[in-house]
Amino acid sequence: ALVCWGGVGSAKVMDVGKSIARSKIRVNIIFLCGRNQDLLQSVQSNDWGRIRVLAMGFTQDVSNYMQLSDFVVCKPGPGICSEAAVLHVPMIVEWSTFTLPQEVPVSRWVIERGLGLGFHSVQQIKARVEQMCELMGSDMSKVYGPTPFPGEGLEGVDRYPLANRALFEVPGILERVLSTHDYTPRGPHAAPK
Repeated sequence: ALVCWGGVGSAKVMDVGKSIARSKIRVNIIFLCGRNQDLLQSVQSNDWGRIRVLAMGFTQDVSNYMQLSDFVVCKPGPGICSEAAVLHVPMIVEWSTFTLPQEVPVSRWVIERGLGLGFHSVQQIKARVEQMCELMGSDMSKVYGPTPFPGEGLEGVDRYPLANRALFEVPGILERVLSTHDYTPRGPHAAPK
């Protein structure tokens, strides 16, 4: 498994790794700790027991480590999730009240497209890892496409919040604001008088 929480790294990575290590299925872990040196040292100094661990700091070779992994456990960043999708690497993504609003659509995309599973607490990761391994089969290296589990893995999460229409609402709002105020454009892009 590849565990990654962005270029800055997060202390959550350690909790995720410990949850994976408790799985009944032995899953070796590659940790990408980003620029978080404290996290990197914590991962390197932890006793991981029966599993093998590789811990790396910030790298631009995420895709290389992803290709070495059977699946990715990550925050739903658009970069890592789209890269995993292109490489046909299934994902286990966070979707909780702590998920950044701009990343919620990425979680939904991953799950509804059958590209992975979701979790809303670290306590769920062990079960999601076991579920992922079961869905992928005993020979995980033979998975070449999306895994067959759209919609699973999000108990208690509203998967269909109101559609975000902000893109279509903003022009009208701006037009109303500009029409009710005496606005004269200034600067190099102002219309000539």
